[in-house]
Amino acid sequence: MQKIVTVLFLLLIFINISYVTTGVLFHPVQSMDAIGIWFFKAKAFYIEQGFPNNFLHNANYAYSHQRYPLGLPFIIFLFYRLMGGVNDHSFLILYPISYCLILLLVYKIFRRHTNTIYSLIFVYIYSMFSPLIAAGGRILAGNADIFLVLVEWIFIYILYKKKFSIAKCILIMILVMIASQIKFEGIFLSGILLFLPVSRKLRISLFCVSLTPIILWTWVTIAFKIPTDTHPIVPSLFLAIEQLVHFLGPCFIISINQTKNFTPS
Repeated sequence: MQKIVTVLFLLLIFINISYVTTGVLFHPVQSMDAIGIWFFKAKAFYIEQGFPNNFLHNANYAYSHQRYPLGLPFIIFLFYRLMGGVNDHSFLILYPISYCLILLLVYKIFRRHTNTIYSLIFVYIYSMFSPLIAAGGRILAGNADIFLVLVEWIFIYILYKKKFSIAKCILIMILVMIASQIKFEGIFLSGILLFLPVSRKLRISLFCVSLTPIILWTWVTIAFKIPTDTHPIVPSLFLAIEQLVHFLGPCFIISINQTKNFTPS
């Protein structure tokens, strides 16, 4: 009976993966953000064969959020160079691949605490979340969100390792730096570094270094006078608390829970 249930949920997960994959194969680049922000800036890189300074200063392209980090567009640009020309459809295959990697990480994390069947049930339920399906290949393929989600699950997977080493701390710091250049929201992951089970001096050092890319990019936007179509706002107290809980709460709980099991090497 257990084998039947296992096969059933594996089949259901495979159906979701197939659904996501067919999205990028038959209905590619449907998201306006993908067209107007991420792939648009990648094409700007390709046209200028380097930093797209002219595009970032053109008022006609203000809709593309010109001060957004350029990490993902730059990666897409490198893909264009590798392919010998602009090829959005081929790059989109990375989205269902990321979707699969996320589900695999979720399974591995939950498998540490429960049996195979319960782990597969949770993975199937998670795989059905519409934002994840959309980002993985349906409607929202081409946006940056799924890569940020992938980085977050890699974080959790590393935190759940029994042994914790300096090398893993550095790896987490690098992931924070990458996340901050995918989307501005990625910098909030730096809060994880303040709860790692290492010395306070090392935690603070890792945290400060992780801020380097976002500080550098902010300096570039100011030095090059790149225009912005968004402005900072001061959130209400309740909204600020909600955002802090959303970004740091789960990571803090994981860190406290795992501190007892980690043995620094």
